[in-house]
Amino acid sequence: MSRGGLALLPLIAPQGSLQRATALSSGAAQVATITGPALGGLVYAVSPGLPYAIMVLFWLVGMLFTGAILTDVLGFKETGREAHLVRYERGEGGPGNVVTIRETEGFLPGRMGRGSVHHIAFRAADDAQQRDMAKRLRADHRLMPTEQVDRNYFRSVYFREPGGILFEIATDQPGFAVDEPVATLGRELKLPPFLESHRREIEAALPPIEKVEKAA
Repeated sequence: MSRGGLALLPLIAPQGSLQRATALSSGAAQVATITGPALGGLVYAVSPGLPYAIMVLFWLVGMLFTGAILTDVLGFKETGREAHLVRYERGEGGPGNVVTIRETEGFLPGRMGRGSVHHIAFRAADDAQQRDMAKRLRADHRLMPTEQVDRNYFRSVYFREPGGILFEIATDQPGFAVDEPVATLGRELKLPPFLESHRREIEAALPPIEKVEKAA
């Protein structure tokens, strides 16, 4: 995670969890140097992203077409405007369901590199909903999402929104309990088969996380 990103953590992470959020975010950047930014982005989303991703902020030269995708395809609704900021929310809003677009002029386009966030993931309940979203992207927005990719815990399609940001639509199914019991979920580092050969390197790059036993 970049220095700028780390500077934002005190604003979005609970004070008592700030140290853990910083460690996990730094670990994501370290993993990215070994396996590339795709995994770094995934670790960021699965660790600090769950409790700390209060909102996503996009800086775009034009917001009209990206806003249309959020509302027409991804299930968001516009809930507020102020100057150059437009806020979108899904469902009842709250953590993980808020996207803000800031329209700006002369802003450099994003580039992939060490510590960058690879993509932003959005949710589909199942394969059918994902297919419907992909169909609307093609028919109504002239975009070409990828074929479905099996990520072991979920299935994904990818596309670049008009501003060039990589979006993912990921299914809830089959879920993170596919290869370990729910009762012990998260106690061991699980890797997809194609990364098992890198296990030692990945584990060495991650900060230690203290196990917390649930009180009886």
